[in-house]
Amino acid sequence: MMIQSFWKQGLGIVLGIGLLFLACEYKSPKAIWDPNEDLHLESAPTISRIDPPQIAPPGVLTISIYGKNFSPNIEKNFVYFGSTKAEIKSCTDTAITVYRPKVVGTNLPVIVVVQDAYLVAKDTTGYAIPAVWKAYGSLPSLWVVEAFAFDKDENLYVARLTKEITKIDPTEARTDLGVRTYKKKTTDMKIAPDGSILLLETASNKLHRIPPEGGDSQPYADLAAKVSYFDFDANGNILAGGDKQGIVVLKPDLSSRVVGDDLIKQIKIIWLKVYNGYVYIADAGAIYRAPILSSDGDLGSTEKVFEMASVSRYASAKILSFALSEENKLYIGTTHADAVFIYDPTTQSTQPLYKDILPANGGLLVWGNTTFLYLYQTQVAGSNTMIRIDTGKNEASK
Repeated sequence: MMIQSFWKQGLGIVLGIGLLFLACEYKSPKAIWDPNEDLHLESAPTISRIDPPQIAPPGVLTISIYGKNFSPNIEKNFVYFGSTKAEIKSCTDTAITVYRPKVVGTNLPVIVVVQDAYLVAKDTTGYAIPAVWKAYGSLPSLWVVEAFAFDKDENLYVARLTKEITKIDPTEARTDLGVRTYKKKTTDMKIAPDGSILLLETASNKLHRIPPEGGDSQPYADLAAKVSYFDFDANGNILAGGDKQGIVVLKPDLSSRVVGDDLIKQIKIIWLKVYNGYVYIADAGAIYRAPILSSDGDLGSTEKVFEMASVSRYASAKILSFALSEENKLYIGTTHADAVFIYDPTTQSTQPLYKDILPANGGLLVWGNTTFLYLYQTQVAGSNTMIRIDTGKNEASK
């Protein structure tokens, strides 16, 4: 009887609890997805095309994405190539331009995320971004390069602090050719048309030569003033410059004289190149040029073509070197974190060469015979790295 009584009491409790639940209204959690929500699909961002299409070849600094329903507010757009976020340069509601992203790959999906939009824009056809630079020359860690040059076959010639002159072929195999016999450092070197190596002794009037087959350097020519940098013009003359000495012309018969106006004679030249019938020179803060007027190397009036102080982004940086492309654009090596930037004289605009992609270490720029621009980095103590940059452009002619 006792057991039966307990069973009846337990059954009553269970039934009572059940009735209590039935008497209360059950409230489920709110659904995360509301099928009745208006998603405003007509205002969702979409991608219609990408420029350049399919691949950003070397030389492409920015990529533009076209479509609709982007935000004109740069802070509300987010662009990804694969999982890598790209920095946006400019945008409208139908176009977004980004700097070349810091990623190398193929079949990269391109995704645009717009703040407050329910959906993302996605192009899954697969985009390719190849590498644009590499370490070059396999330079030993103890090497310190004073100057370097390339011949017509893209062989690299290096003048080292320890006086050796070394040839590095395109496979990066090394051959020692000889030594410099003078005590001062080498500030510049070029490969002459006959294949010999010409070396300029720092702040001197001495030009030295190593024959094409190699050997120790020998005095080649006395110059009319002390100079540190030189180049050939289209007439076979050598034009050289130094610290407020003007420009020295060395003719093929080895006679030399000083040319140039008063302005060029006031400039402390730290780099010199000949392009398109002009001699271009630089000091730490500006780049100048003077036209070559005759086959004897006479120069016209000197004009300033670029000044660092005119661009706030680079105003506190110093020029280290420069090169000129076939498009007449200056590639300027500096002490800035974006070590190389491009100046377009036509538009008077600047932009970094491969923003945030190249190592942040400026130095000496020398163009090879194709689209490769070589940078020997000098701004980090103990660094002797040379990198090869594929600009996608050729160097300007003489």
